[in-house]
Amino acid sequence: MTGGRRISRGLPQAAGGMVSVGQGPARTISGWILDPDRGPFDEVRGLVDGSDAGRAEPREAPGAGKAVPWIPGAARSGFSFRLGSRLERPRHLEMIGLRDGAPAGRYGTLLRSPADEGIPVPPLAIASPSSGLARGQQPDDASERWVRERGFLAGGMAAAANLLDQVELHGGGPQGLRLLDWGCGCGRVVRHLLDKGFDAISGCDLDDQAVSWCRENMAGAEFFESRPEPPLPLEDASLDVVVGCSVVTHLDAALQARWLAELRRVTAPGGLVLLSTQGEFAYLRSVLRRARAARRWPRVLRLAAGRLSRQLAREGLVDRGATTALEGIAPHGYYRSVAQSPDYTRREWSSHFEILDQIERGLDGNQDLVVMRRP
Repeated sequence: MTGGRRISRGLPQAAGGMVSVGQGPARTISGWILDPDRGPFDEVRGLVDGSDAGRAEPREAPGAGKAVPWIPGAARSGFSFRLGSRLERPRHLEMIGLRDGAPAGRYGTLLRSPADEGIPVPPLAIASPSSGLARGQQPDDASERWVRERGFLAGGMAAAANLLDQVELHGGGPQGLRLLDWGCGCGRVVRHLLDKGFDAISGCDLDDQAVSWCRENMAGAEFFESRPEPPLPLEDASLDVVVGCSVVTHLDAALQARWLAELRRVTAPGGLVLLSTQGEFAYLRSVLRRARAARRWPRVLRLAAGRLSRQLAREGLVDRGATTALEGIAPHGYYRSVAQSPDYTRREWSSHFEILDQIERGLDGNQDLVVMRRP
């Protein structure tokens, strides 16, 4: 970790997404970044390993317009930087959104490491739902496959950067720590953590195909299958860090409570548990990006966004029902779409862990990140 990464740690987490992290001499980095309340920033500044990489004016980002259609100007929130060959092994990229010349938001990601470059992209047919495709679905053509593969890598790098930030801030860094990626899937995140200094890394998932793929392609970690319900095949207090990216977002309230108790059991006292939740922004994004008919009337979408936000604040947890993303892998009705407010999370989870922070859009500029310590 470099000192340059700390200069923006106090800034709000911007909404955003990486579209592509290019390889080779060009090293073109592209994506989008915006303030959910005020839309695109006036300008975007890039930092690579803490050093200035230039500034860019907002540009067209059709993907952002589709992802967050209720935010005015979202389709003009894109950025693109050509890093060139100035840095031999850049490790971290941070985008700083500027408003009236002052820093107003941040979005960070890793850049591919030597360890990760030797790992292939998994078949998208088994990378659901993180690939954006239904289970078993193949891209229509080579260009769509390329885009989805780049998105798979870019999203994993951003999530890994967010998690590492918290391990450094609250755990003093990864050196010597034992980490579990709970719900690892095809290793979208864990592949980017292999050379960061952890003493041991493991991953588990319900999906036996995904676990088998990880075992065959990621020699730097151990992987095992988990069951839909506790326990995990692990000893008490055997872990120092547990991360769960978009796992509790698919569990109802009762299962959340059971799994939180199990994660407490396997985490050593003083250890960290980092779990993402579907907070307000991710909830709006999940619901409103499907409202195609309303996109011609932005005011309708903004009214709907306000109504959904009030619902989440009022109810605390919104269970939108079962999804088919893991049909045939998880038990029928098990895998759900669940959103929850920070107040609900603090109230219901504090009996299991000390909640250190709840970071809006803290995982890949989308889901909230709950940072907890095992008492």
